[in-house]
Amino acid sequence: MPIDASRLKHLLPLMLVQVVGIACGLIGVRLSSTLIPPAVLGLYGLLLSSQRLGAFVTHQGLVKHVERYWTADTPGRAYGKRLARAALAPTVWLAGGSVIVLLVLNVSGNGAFAARWWLWIVVVNVLTVAAHLTHAALQAEQRYWSHLLLSAAGSVTRTFLPIALILVAGASLDVLGWGFVGHTVVWAAVGFWCLRSAWRRPARRQIEEIKSPGKMVRTLLWAGVFGWVAAAATPWFAAAALDAQTTGYFILAFNLTAVIPASVSAIALSYTFPPLFESARRGAPKEQLLRVTNLTTVITLGVGQVGLLVLAWLGPRLVGPLVNPRYAESMDWILAAGGGGLAAIANVFYGNLLIARGLDRACTQLAASSAVLRIGILALLLASGSTRVFALGLCFLPWPTVIQGWWLTRRWIGDDDATRNTTPDT
Repeated sequence: MPIDASRLKHLLPLMLVQVVGIACGLIGVRLSSTLIPPAVLGLYGLLLSSQRLGAFVTHQGLVKHVERYWTADTPGRAYGKRLARAALAPTVWLAGGSVIVLLVLNVSGNGAFAARWWLWIVVVNVLTVAAHLTHAALQAEQRYWSHLLLSAAGSVTRTFLPIALILVAGASLDVLGWGFVGHTVVWAAVGFWCLRSAWRRPARRQIEEIKSPGKMVRTLLWAGVFGWVAAAATPWFAAAALDAQTTGYFILAFNLTAVIPASVSAIALSYTFPPLFESARRGAPKEQLLRVTNLTTVITLGVGQVGLLVLAWLGPRLVGPLVNPRYAESMDWILAAGGGGLAAIANVFYGNLLIARGLDRACTQLAASSAVLRIGILALLLASGSTRVFALGLCFLPWPTVIQGWWLTRRWIGDDDATRNTTPDT
């Protein structure tokens, strides 16, 4: 999205969000590499891959509905009731999907996750969904300072609550899991507090004007399934390709590099999605929206790739000051782990464009095509039997992903018949 002088003031809190996140991430890497054995950290990393199941799969339609329809005039209480009713079915899907995820985790983690972890996955995901809904509402209203507060609360508690419990009860998967639950409770509570004025907001905008989230939830469910599986596939395939010790090294590198794709995509998404959806509601030409999305995607991936190269250069110098020496081998995995993370955000801007244009079904097709491509590449890399080939392939994974996303979106956006034949949300 081209820089709008009137919106430059919004970039400061958006950048501060990432500063806080990066600072917490770096401190977290230092503490976890010092206090957590590689084998335990590897299992914890696999467990956290399940946290995206709700916000990015079963309940993704609710989050996207808030992004599309929430404004500063939306009556929070009435709108919240509609979201709560629409959330019943996705929560049932979440409970069922968590069983499958637990089975996959046990395959990757050699049976380390007992049945009780099913409840952990469900609870953590429900609380994460609540936090993401409040994030979306604050950003849609362009209340970026409140969004900064919420993000800081999430980053600080995610880093320090599990570590605090480790210092009290020792480094184990159970202790880390309880600490993460505490993080999601605080995160969601702060989000609802930041939106407290919306719950008392008079209904200046009639709630009946806002289309029901039900159809969007159902339509985007499969988009979320494919997107989440493709994102989670990187640590899953890594665990299958590597031994337990090396998986721990990979997970630390994955955590260290995650701040780069997360930061660049979060700034770009937060800055671009409110005007993108507003422009689409005003009837802006599709060609203009596509050009803006292409530019955003190229800039985001370019900055992310440069950031990974810089981090890889700094990697050996981080051992000691930031990373405990026993995790020194993690530095060899920076570009590979970062490539997997960057691939996960490669098509998020094209997905938003398709939703803004009302092409929700095409968004699902994009997610499915991207998942098939990435998982196919990962399977070929795993089948090679070479750790070096696997690492090299991960480094370049974002680029075939974004090329495919650009080509498909350009075709769908250029098809007037597809636009006309899309069924609107009802």
